[in-house]
Amino acid sequence: MNYRDLLGKYFGEAELSAWLESVGIAGQAEIEGGDQNAFLSNEKAGIECTLSDSAQMESAARDYPDGALVLINIRFYGEPTDDFSAYTGPLPDGFDFGESEAELKARWGEPEWRNPKGNRMRWLIDGKINHVTLNAQGGAKILALGLPG
Repeated sequence: MNYRDLLGKYFGEAELSAWLESVGIAGQAEIEGGDQNAFLSNEKAGIECTLSDSAQMESAARDYPDGALVLINIRFYGEPTDDFSAYTGPLPDGFDFGESEAELKARWGEPEWRNPKGNRMRWLIDGKINHVTLNAQGGAKILALGLPG
């Protein structure tokens, strides 16, 4: 599965619908309270998606129907949190939770951005973002794939 190919698909498109069903994410994507994003998740599977109103996107790579909610981010949780269990399914690029910064750099090169604490890093790969959060021991604990911008 190339998860990056799902980014930019909109809610209701066949490929995205099939994938959401395959990871146990059900329900209607809806924006609440004046926000521009909707969230869908399967907490027990450790996966969360962000969909954005296509009209609010800075630079859409394609035309969307009016009111389309576009998948802009997929987060995989490698460690349990208060809300999410650990994700155990397949990940892109042979990525594994627990990888060190050195292993991530060997895989994807130098990150294009990192936060001041050094525990969050981002790479631009094939026009899409890989964002990794490290745990206190320096191992990867969250992988987020997203659209730039």
